[in-house]
Amino acid sequence: MPMTKAGSPLSDTIKPPLWVNAEITYKCPLHCVFCYNPLNYASTFEKELTTEQWLKALREARELGAVQLGISGGEPLMRDDCEEIVAEASKMGYYVNLLTSGIGLTEERIAAFKAGGLDQIQLSFQDSTKEMNDFLSSTRTFDLKRKVARLIKQYDYPMVLNVVLHRLNIDHIEQILQMAEEMEAEVDRQQRDGHRGEEFQHRGGQEGQAQHAHGALAKGMADRLDLGAASGAAE
Repeated sequence: MPMTKAGSPLSDTIKPPLWVNAEITYKCPLHCVFCYNPLNYASTFEKELTTEQWLKALREARELGAVQLGISGGEPLMRDDCEEIVAEASKMGYYVNLLTSGIGLTEERIAAFKAGGLDQIQLSFQDSTKEMNDFLSSTRTFDLKRKVARLIKQYDYPMVLNVVLHRLNIDHIEQILQMAEEMEAEVDRQQRDGHRGEEFQHRGGQEGQAQHAHGALAKGMADRLDLGAASGAAE
């Protein structure tokens, strides 16, 4: 039987979507070197869907059978209607995730998300050190991210960290796991880049370094965290 690269049976049957990722904007305050935004993403700003257009699309996906929704970008908090989209999606019956850099997530906004039914917040870090985190994002945001992480825990959300692994930080995987443990993370998503947009230019050298990353996990650090390994595109 033909198989996909992920190991699943290859079939012509189109199954209903279970998980939807809504990239509601490409706008972002960070400038990460591995970002999968289109290289000409600034030209997309005027073409973004309106609030009602997004809600219409989410209703249609829900009718098809989708049950889990990721609200992402870009940085979804760049849109003033993010709370409204989350609240309406929750009413539709979605399990709603917010994937964010944390920039713009004030206590007022997280309280609104909590009231609106947001189920989970995934917070991105670029690295475990302030120097490399801020270098990779071309911003000074590491301390702010740590503050937002505490705020997420304060509002009783599971601590979910997203870390994109690439040739500039994969050698720091032990430190990244240690940071996640110190922040009481239940889930630490070690995500490789997905071969899209500008990120493809920064992929070189990663395969050899991956052996070091696997070694760190094999030493037993993974058993202290619920690790979710993710890969953007098929290898």
